[in-house]
Parts: sequence; C-alpha cells; structure tokens
Amino acid sequence: MEVGYWDSRCGHCNVVFDASEKLPSGLSLGNGGALGSFDQCLGVSENTSVGIINGKYCIGSIELVNLDGLNFNIQRYTPRFLHIPKNKMIIPWGICLPDGCAADDFQFVTLFLFKYYDDMCQTAQSQISTFDLGDYIAIAILSAIGFLVVVSTAFERFTRSKPESTPSDILNSFSLINNSRKITTVDRNKELTHLHGMRVISLLFLIYGFRYYIHILSPLDNWLDLYEWITYDKTSVYFEGILVVDTFFVISGFLVAHNYLKQMRNGVKFNVIFFYLARIVRLTPALFAVVLIHATLLRHIGSGPIWPNIRDTFMVNNCRENWWSTLLYVQTYVNSNNTCLLHTWHLGVEMQLFAASPIVLLPLATKPMMSFLILLTAFIVSIVGSFYVAWRDELYALFLPNLLPENFTNYLNAIFFGVYTRIPAWIVGCVTGYVLHIICQKSSAALRRKIFSPITILIFWVSATALIVTCIASPAFIGASYVKIKNSLHIALIRPAWSLGIAWVILACELGYSGPIKSILSVPIFQFISRISYCIFLSCFSIMMITTLQTRKGVEFGHFNVFQNFWADLALALVVGFILTVIFESPMIMLQKALYRRIENISPLRWYMKKMVVDHLKGNFWLAFYYFFVNFFFSD
Repeated sequence: MEVGYWDSRCGHCNVVFDASEKLPSGLSLGNGGALGSFDQCLGVSENTSVGIINGKYCIGSIELVNLDGLNFNIQRYTPRFLHIPKNKMIIPWGICLPDGCAADDFQFVTLFLFKYYDDMCQTAQSQISTFDLGDYIAIAILSAIGFLVVVSTAFERFTRSKPESTPSDILNSFSLINNSRKITTVDRNKELTHLHGMRVISLLFLIYGFRYYIHILSPLDNWLDLYEWITYDKTSVYFEGILVVDTFFVISGFLVAHNYLKQMRNGVKFNVIFFYLARIVRLTPALFAVVLIHATLLRHIGSGPIWPNIRDTFMVNNCRENWWSTLLYVQTYVNSNNTCLLHTWHLGVEMQLFAASPIVLLPLATKPMMSFLILLTAFIVSIVGSFYVAWRDELYALFLPNLLPENFTNYLNAIFFGVYTRIPAWIVGCVTGYVLHIICQKSSAALRRKIFSPITILIFWVSATALIVTCIASPAFIGASYVKIKNSLHIALIRPAWSLGIAWVILACELGYSGPIKSILSVPIFQFISRISYCIFLSCFSIMMITTLQTRKGVEFGHFNVFQNFWADLALALVVGFILTVIFESPMIMLQKALYRRIENISPLRWYMKKMVVDHLKGNFWLAFYYFFVNFFFSD
C-alpha cells in the first residue's frame, strides 16, 4: 500500500507509526532504550471524518527469547548470586497509538507479545495538570514563608542603615543577608573544624553512589555493560561505599557527647526539653518543605516516557499518603516499604538514637562507669542481634545481591533500616567524645605525650587505616557464592570496624596527631558545604531523578558519564541546598538561639515587673498583647 493512500485515509497514521519504536539495534548488548518518539507522538492531532484523532504514547515491555548472542553475554557475566533467566530479556518498548485505542486492545492484537496497560499511557491532554486544594495550601505556605523572608531582609537593611535603630534578633532571624553571612563566614580558630571535611567527603561519596543507582533505574542503551560492571568482583567496592552513612552516625554520637560534656564543664544545666526541641527545630522545617513539595507541586514538574510513573510511584504518592511518618521520624517502622523520601531513613534512625541518648548522657558527667556499662551492653547486643538476624534470614552481606526483588525488602527492613545495626557506630562516636573530653581536661601535656608516643600514634594510624581499607575491600573476602557464617559475621562486624577507624581520625585530628590531614579537612570550602549539607542531602536524590528520568531516549551507561553527571548533580544540589538552608534551616536555628537568649536574660525583677503589668492590663487584651509584642520583639 502506498504511503500517500495511507495518509489520505488515516491522516497522521504514518506519523503515529513513525513515533512508535521499531526493532532497535544492539539488542545483544541489552539495548533497553527503545522508547520511540515521545514528543512526536503527543504532537499528533488530526481532524478526520470520524473526529479528532490525537496521539497516545504508551510505554510497555516486550520479552525477547531465544537470543543466542544475548544468552552468551549473560552466561559470561552471571555469578552464582544473581539468577538471571537465560535466553530471556525484558526491555521497555514505546508505541504511539490513536487516543481511541486502548492499550489492552493493542496487547491483544499482538497476541500478548507486548505488555501494555492504560495507566502507562499519556496524551497531550494528560500533560495538562490541574491544581487541587493541597497545591493551593502548599503555595500559600511557601508564599507566606517567602513574604516573611522578604520582610525580615528589608527590616535588617533598614535597621543597618539607621544607626539610631535597634535591630531585633528575632525579626532578623529570617533575613537572607543575615543567614547568608552566617553560612559563608569561615571560622578559622574554632574547634572540630575537621568534622566539616569528613561530613562533606562522606556526602560526596553518597551522591556519587546515588548517581550509579539512578543509572540502574534508567532505560539504558547498553544494559549488559552495566550488568557486566555490576557482576565484576571489584565493582562491589563502589557499592560498599554506602558505609559512609555510618560516618554520619559516628559524627552524630560524637557531637552529642562532646556538646553535653562541654555544657556541663561551662556550668550550663542540661534541659531535656530544650535538648529535644533544638534537634526537632533544626531538622524538621527543611524536611517539611521538601515533603510538602513532593506531596503537592512535584507532580506538575516534568514529562517523559517513564517519568510520570516513576515520579508518582516513588515520589509523589508515597509523600501524599505517608508524609506524617517521615515528619515524625518513624519511617523505618511505619510504612517502611512506601516511605516518603526513602533516603531520609537515616534521619529516622538518627532521631531515634538521639531520643535515647539522655539515658547515657545524664550519668556520663558524674557516673561515667554507669554510662559505659550501658553503652557496652548496647554495643554487644547490637552486634549479636545483627548476626542473629543475618543468620536467621540467610541475608547476603554485600549490597548488590540484595538489589534483587526477592531480597530487597527484607534486607532494607532487617539490616539497612534497622536501628540496632547503627547503634555501634553511634556508640563509638559517643565514647570518642568522652575520651576527647578526658584527654583535654584531665590530663597534663606531659602525660599526653607519654600516652601518645610516636610508636603509639603510628600503631593507631596503621590500625585505623587497616580497618577502613578492609571494610571497603571486604567484597573480595566474601566471594560470589553464599557462605552463611561468612556473610553473617560480615553484617555484624563491618560497621563497628569502620566506625573505630573513623573515630581515630576524629581523635587524631583534634589532638594534633594527624599531620596535614586536619588542614585538608578544614579548608574553607568544606565549612561552607558542610553548613548546607543537610539540605543538600534532602534534595540531591530527587534532583538526580528529575534531571535524569525525564529522558526521551535511552541513556548510555559509562563511568565518564556517571562522573560528568555527578558534577552537574552537585552543582545543582549546592544551589538548591543553599536556598533551602537560608530559608528553612538557618532561620529556625537563629530564631531558637534568639528565644533562648530572651529567656535567659529575663531576671527575677524583670519577670516580677512584667507580672505586675499583666495584672494591670488584664481587662484590656489588645493593650496587653501590644505591650508584650513590643517588649519581647523590639526590646534590647
């Protein structure tokens, strides 16, 4: 049949056919990027004798069998712990249909060779999203916060230009100028500056690992190249870089103990309510903003063959339904399989450890042996518990085998999200904080030189380096075949071993036994990135998904592409992280400090005078409200 005849009878049927995927090249290398022409399909619109025919793009899958070349490649790279069916490959396949056709009908016509479902189809009309009540609420909340930031910034500019004006530290808390200055100021003489570098380097490794995971989710032109790399023995080293998460737990435990002992040393009374409140106020506003955007406005962002399904399944729907468990930091226990912002599991575990920390902190200053007994018991129970769970469920120690569907959920809930598996890292951090306090406060310089002789320092550095390198290279000791005792011991011991190595780095840098390492970790750029690292962490994974999974064509996997995309991800994450920090995180920290100062500065006499004013103004509510507003917010 001539093309001209087809076009005269069917209008844009030839365009519909052209926009559909045909048999692509490179199938023996795992070409899974057969997506067709998405934009061309949605652009089809023809007024015919039977009405207007629009294009409908559908993404489905086709199962290719009896591919000798593909079978050869899969057999070549398949280790025993990955059971990939031989002679079989399922790849995504994009087609363009007239909008009157159902995906099920097309599936029936092709004798079910193709698998398509209508919820995986898109039209030009479906790209037009409408705002609902949740969207308007989100816009109202974000607009109100933006207005507060603008007013606060303008107020600070006004008070700075008028020498006779008295600035209000509370109203200035939301000022962009004030918060930007706070973030970008370099503290050269402040203690523990090396923690900034440790935090940033760990974050960079985490983002780099996220980029590889995003490629696994992408429609790849060379899927078997990724498969070959994944199943290569030494590749597991990349994925064992997830151990950097435990670095954050070590730092968290260290700072909790260090800050508490510092307060006790300065005569500041420990207030449990303020202790919890400070943590919640610091973490929750930025987390709330990110959750709010994911649950509402994110569904209006982006388009692409696979984007709506991934966006709604993994990002929007989970946050619309389970936002509360993330904001309450219980996402590792409640709705753990459908967590809003899956990568924030770390916040839930850390908050749970933080909530239990007063049990250890309260006796630490006066009865340290009691605290150490509690910590030692928890440390041993955690290791034994991790071993027991790994032995009982026959879990794989390495991360890669646990990416298989039959292993993934159990591994996440039992090991990766488990608080008991992260307790050793946090305890090591707490003990390190206490040891540093004892060394700095209760030992003389002569005694310190005697304890930390050059030989002792060398032994500690060699031991710490050996622990860290062994943990990273541990996949080489595990092997491809599953050995129950070996995998169970690995799961139980790898995090404590890693944490001990990191603990010595923290201690050595602060005591001056690190050589140039502390100077490297304390460079100014690390201080800046560290101060916005929390908001970078919150946003980086979503940024990578938004920028990558809207692709119209297959993505090529390659280490240079990953490296190049990593720097693009980092640049965008720095911008988004800075914005989130100066608008949501930093203002709440400064507001909290300002309120604490107000409370501390209220003397008994001033409190009594205010009480007299309250008694005098009881009958006039608005006058009393005006008095307290002016007195609290604008007083010196």
